[in-house]
Amino acid sequence: MSEKPQGGPSQPKSVGLSRSGVGRVSGAVSRLLGVSRVQTTGRFLRRHLWTWPIIAAILLGGAGWWVHHAVEGAMHEQRATDLDVMVDASVNALRVWMGEQRINVELIAEDETVRNFAAQLLPLADGKPDVQQRLVQAVSKPAPAGG
Repeated sequence: MSEKPQGGPSQPKSVGLSRSGVGRVSGAVSRLLGVSRVQTTGRFLRRHLWTWPIIAAILLGGAGWWVHHAVEGAMHEQRATDLDVMVDASVNALRVWMGEQRINVELIAEDETVRNFAAQLLPLADGKPDVQQRLVQAVSKPAPAGG
């Protein structure tokens, strides 16, 4: 039987990558994941404290801009809803008023005195050019007693 030499503490096992290869691979992975950028940014921010107020101002400005536009949009929607409600209420009120006016006209038209005056003015409305003047100047005569 042939004996195979086994690696002891003095002889490391060969894994396929050297230590420098592992360093290159881990460096490439960290660069892909942005770890080195994060570390570089962190060091920059720790060294240059004056950047924090600028970053805060940019973040607060962005948040303020977003809130402003969100509130403005909500106000526009609320205003449009309010105007629609007002228009609907006005239309309904106008319809009710028109119905009441129609009832008033029917009641006035049924009045006997109004019918007599209208009957007296009707012959004056013959289509001649001075019809408006003759209707305005017409003198009402009392209605005949018997009807």
